Amino acid sequence: MKSLVKISLGMLLINGMFIFGASAQVGIGTKTPDASSVLELNASNKGFLVPRLTQSQMQGITSPATGLMVYVTDINPGFYYNLGTPSIPQWQALGASQGPTGPTGLSGATGAAGSIGLSGPTGATGPTGIGSVGPTGPTGTAGQVGATGPNGPTGMGATGATGPAGPTGLTGPTGPGGTNQWNLNGNASTNPGADFLGTTDANDVVIKTNNVEQMRITSAGSVGIGTNTPNANAVLQLDASNKGVLFTRLTSIQRQAMTLNAADDGLLVYDQTVQKFYYWDGNALAWKVMGSGSGGAADCYTCDGF
Repeated sequence: MKSLVKISLGMLLINGMFIFGASAQVGIGTKTPDASSVLELNASNKGFLVPRLTQSQMQGITSPATGLMVYVTDINPGFYYNLGTPSIPQWQALGASQGPTGPTGLSGATGAAGSIGLSGPTGATGPTGIGSVGPTGPTGTAGQVGATGPNGPTGMGATGATGPAGPTGLTGPTGPGGTNQWNLNGNASTNPGADFLGTTDANDVVIKTNNVEQMRITSAGSVGIGTNTPNANAVLQLDASNKGVLFTRLTSIQRQAMTLNAADDGLLVYDQTVQKFYYWDGNALAWKVMGSGSGGAADCYTCDGF
């Protein structure tokens, strides 16, 4: 299967699966990412993997952003997001309701202080040595500096005249691929039907920074960030041991101001006002909060219901 990257006036296509739109939408598995999304994943036989961490790795993340999401694999496994702030994280299981804080337990009694042990006697000071310092020897006499020899005479020959410049040689032919280069500052007049950046065989596409692989697009169309072996059942897999994934963070007013319809079914955002994840139900044409149950009416409510 061929892997391709197509670039045309703000658009990048890799293997027909990866799109950067001119309006900053990114699509994986679709050539027309929804205008209301920053990133749209589309597949009929693959899912989405967020970073999978142990509970201790999650708690060890430095200054986690509000809304940062990870999947815990060992103790009480499931999706967790930071309900608190970067300086005071509060990891919350996705869909779990937050109960009231229990009363502070009584402080235990302070134990009695142990007795201080006796100080040992100070040892006697030893006698001071009596030896004297020997005298410093005399400094030797400095030798004389030798005389500088005379300069040789300057040559008397005249400088020869500069010869005439030779004719400019003919321009050689353009080397292979000289007109098919991608410039660091971008290209103009590209043709998305013919121009692409990628492979023409069944090999993966690898993107590196500082000579370290950061992203891979397999010939089968799976995208991996932080892994060079993305799961074949995932459209996008994110792997890390000290990082999570951040979804779009909006206020309630910003979320409710979005113009959405049935085609936006499944759109996910993090509402900073109420500190909850919301998804768009394209059938009900309403926002619903992500819950922990079967997804029925008891586990979600519309944007006007919080």
